[in-house]
Amino acid sequence: MDTSPAPALARLAPGALLGHLPAAQGDFLAWAEERAAKVLAARGNTQLAGPRWIWTAMAEAEKGVPPYAIVDGVALIGIRGLIVPELEIINWSWATGCAELCWQVEHAAENSTVSGIALLVDSPGGYVSGVDEAHGAIMAARETKPVISAVQDMAYSAGYWLASAADQISAPRMGGVGHIGTIATHFDISEMLKMQGITATVMQAGALKADGHPYLPLSDTARKDIEARLQAIRAVFADSVAAGRRGAISAADILATEARAFDGPKGVADALGAGLIDAILPAQEALGLFATHLAGATG
Repeated sequence: MDTSPAPALARLAPGALLGHLPAAQGDFLAWAEERAAKVLAARGNTQLAGPRWIWTAMAEAEKGVPPYAIVDGVALIGIRGLIVPELEIINWSWATGCAELCWQVEHAAENSTVSGIALLVDSPGGYVSGVDEAHGAIMAARETKPVISAVQDMAYSAGYWLASAADQISAPRMGGVGHIGTIATHFDISEMLKMQGITATVMQAGALKADGHPYLPLSDTARKDIEARLQAIRAVFADSVAAGRRGAISAADILATEARAFDGPKGVADALGAGLIDAILPAQEALGLFATHLAGATG
């Protein structure tokens, strides 16, 4: 997690992972949306739950058009790209707003045509703000309807925090999950300014007001304070994951992962053994099994 000391924007994924935003979400989402389009067309409604402004989606929801695709009774809700507090767009491949995600999940939980909710996760993580609330909304939804997280490629950091709220989590063997930790970056540009002949004078009212300011070197006191806040957020992160996993892994064992990224065949297998996921499956197969289960099949 990257928590810049500036306004509490705590990013829950390292910079390298934040750069790993896939240009396409693969064949699965296209398959799901194609099926959803056929279902909607059969009902005389050709509107598909693709990227939309939130106010447009809310207006359409009032007319009976859900803010997500529905396939075989399963609401498909994407958690993709960078996780941010709010976005004003839903179903976008590049970012997911927690405020909008809460609304989609709550809508699906109350929708009588929805039998279960599938979270399609492909995210490298994002900001802290809003994630705890969205996690709570998903936890609340599963009190009334089954919820799964089908990881399409990755569910790291904030992405995994959200995925962990589901009843069950699957991930492909070449995917990745975890990174349950926090990170912050401080940029001291004071020397750079001096080289350019610029002197920055930081004036403050309050002894701690300028802690972490980029025009000043980071003091030992400021560093310790930031690190203490990172640890506190990490503890909440671990507790939330443990609550979502319902005993499959404890908060202590989660902290013991030291924010490891469980990726590739061995990493995903280790995640399964540790209790971070429940199955190693391609997302499309996980969705098919979920739909079959909801239809009344055993297994």
